[in-house]
Amino acid sequence: MFMSNLKVRQQIQSYIEQLSEEKLIVAADFLAYLVEKEDNEATKKLLNVDDDEYISSEELQQSESAWKDYISGKDKGISSQELKRQLLGENFA
Repeated sequence: MFMSNLKVRQQIQSYIEQLSEEKLIVAADFLAYLVEKEDNEATKKLLNVDDDEYISSEELQQSESAWKDYISGKDKGISSQELKRQLLGENFA
């Protein structure tokens, strides 16, 4: 049975009013996840990019944070030799 947008919103509001504070926080986090996922999907469609080309806002934040740590000296980075070892294993040429 199809419910109108208004009916769905009213049903959700009814559920929300019954939740404990702890579960209300969980619900809010879940709704935020759904909104971000919807925004990301809409952005991908607008930009016409593949999943492997798209950088999420979370990944962008992590990258910016890592760059700031590197620039400020909090993270010294690793040597090219260590990077090769991590990527190619112990016995790289």
